[in-house]
Amino acid sequence: MQTSPIMKTIDGNTQVACVIGNPIEHTLSPLMHNHAFARMKLNWVYIPFLVNDIEDAVAGMRALSIRGASVTIPFKRSVIPFLDAVDPAARLAGSVNTIVYDHGKLTGYSSDGYGAVRALKECSPIAGKNIVVLGNGGSTSGILSALRDEAPSKITIVGRDRNKVNAFIASMGGVIVCDGMLFSDAVRERCAAADIIINTTSVGMHPEVNASPIPEDCIMQRHVVFDIVYTPKDTLLLRYARTRGAKIVYGYKMLLHQAAVQFELWTKMPFPTDAVDTVLSRELARRDHG
Repeated sequence: MQTSPIMKTIDGNTQVACVIGNPIEHTLSPLMHNHAFARMKLNWVYIPFLVNDIEDAVAGMRALSIRGASVTIPFKRSVIPFLDAVDPAARLAGSVNTIVYDHGKLTGYSSDGYGAVRALKECSPIAGKNIVVLGNGGSTSGILSALRDEAPSKITIVGRDRNKVNAFIASMGGVIVCDGMLFSDAVRERCAAADIIINTTSVGMHPEVNASPIPEDCIMQRHVVFDIVYTPKDTLLLRYARTRGAKIVYGYKMLLHQAAVQFELWTKMPFPTDAVDTVLSRELARRDHG
């Protein structure tokens, strides 16, 4: 993995942030955050920690005064009971991927949804749009919570299992419109009425790179198609969208912008988005062709 071009000196004033998860080997977060710290000339360092016990990991944050943490699989839900406070959006989503340690207090946030919204708004406005969301898994709740705040005209969730989709909506407080459609020919009707299509499933992720959550003929030229899968960068869904003349939003853009939200929560400083985008894109290209 590439490192920041600017070497830093670790000393007694260095602030520490980290990512906690299991597995952790392929995380791109250290690349992004250490490059951002260097670009902004901050005396911070970001370290990956392989964690087996989330309660012990949170206690370690307190003991070591670790200023911030990213939380990844499988701890986004199980970390919540060990925090002092949880942001309302993260509470609604039932998922935390960011922890801020400030004055002895650990607060949990969910930056995934805000990262997705920032990525999408680079390509299209959201207010007043009809949005179809494919999937109801772990990433979906945070994205839906953030989308709701942008005042779309309607959000429809399409899932494999009608009962699971309806249960998911109930867990979100019933704030999202849902038709509970199955993956079938009926999905064409939902997509035909949509302005924006967002895939939150893992369909198309490496190594199953020749799979798409919807057929190509569900996509129209007027659509904006956003696939949160970022390995590979060009998923089959996005290739379908490009062929059909639709606008596309790469999944790595969500990864980039959720890191920006984390960085801003920890440091109270702006994230060097363009600089980090460059190194992240380069690393993803290396992995795709590696």
